[in-house]
Amino acid sequence: MIRTLFFSPLLQGALLLTLFLYAGMILWFRKGWINLPVFEEVCRHPEEKVSVIIPCHNEQENLPGLMRALARQSYPAALTEILLVDDHSTDHTATIMEQAAKEHANIKMLQNRGKGKKEALLTGAEACASSWIFTTDADARPGPHWISVMMACRENTKAGFVAGPVKTFPQKGIFARFRELESFSLMGAGMGAAGTGHPLYCNGANMAYEKELLFLTSDPLHKKTPSGDDVFLLHTVKRHRPESIRFLKSREATVTIKDKSGPGMFLRQRSRWASKSPAYRDRDTLLAAGTVFLTNLIIVFAIAAGFLKPAWGWWALLFYLIKSIPDFLFLHSITSFYRRRNLLGIFLLAGLFYPFYITATALAGICSYPFRGKGWGK
Repeated sequence: MIRTLFFSPLLQGALLLTLFLYAGMILWFRKGWINLPVFEEVCRHPEEKVSVIIPCHNEQENLPGLMRALARQSYPAALTEILLVDDHSTDHTATIMEQAAKEHANIKMLQNRGKGKKEALLTGAEACASSWIFTTDADARPGPHWISVMMACRENTKAGFVAGPVKTFPQKGIFARFRELESFSLMGAGMGAAGTGHPLYCNGANMAYEKELLFLTSDPLHKKTPSGDDVFLLHTVKRHRPESIRFLKSREATVTIKDKSGPGMFLRQRSRWASKSPAYRDRDTLLAAGTVFLTNLIIVFAIAAGFLKPAWGWWALLFYLIKSIPDFLFLHSITSFYRRRNLLGIFLLAGLFYPFYITATALAGICSYPFRGKGWGK
């Protein structure tokens, strides 16, 4: 009976339907990305004070570069407060912070009142002198007009929450190019979904929002979950103030980050991202994540089934084509905007690896979720 079900047309039809749902979703995201207007306007007459909050844990190698990038901002330094929050660093991060605070009147150093990035963000928010908060990471490098373009968007659209694009530094090597291509796919999916009116996620390395949004609920950052401050805040705002959300399609406002150096660290990071998905309550995000996971699982399943019955090898090829065509069209739009179309040279190779990578990291992440009080340090 199991063998009959395993090779039944009914099962193959259900799998095929899932693949077409995925293809439709990706093409929908592509349409959302194309429909997002490009915004490169800078704030002509800045008047509003802003606070940039940067949680730091053992960031001695990254902080000097970020400080230089923030010093080059076109937005007036007199209107920019930079709050460096030390999250119990054990290297020379605190020393670098203290020196920066001595040299620049608009930089302040704070000690995290609790532990972890979310507590560090709340520590900075409580201490900031403005009602408009920017967040970024210590390994991020914003362009000189980052703050100015984000504030121009706020002024022009009356937004209360602005999410900007994040990409990684180009690096040499096949694996580095794969990571960069995946970074564009993640960023583009988030921006594209927002362009359809159904934002799913954003990146805390490039966010700006009204301080009052942190008090929409008693726990907008979902502090019990170790990561995901950015996505949980977006979902909170989406529930209570959806009209205030804007996603900014802009090269000038793009923040560039360092990606994780080795395959092991990279895979652990992606598993950690997947581990927080059971805590999501946003239906759009759960539907999108579930569709992506099932699609990649189906391809892995079809490849494995091909060793038992060669006909499944042809089904695996068909599934791969149904997934790959919209993926290519979508990535072509994103990489063209950032003038990195040459990354598509590894598209076919990446497409073969991707289903196994997504399936493995998703299962590892979900299994690490603290169901019934277990996991995450228990």
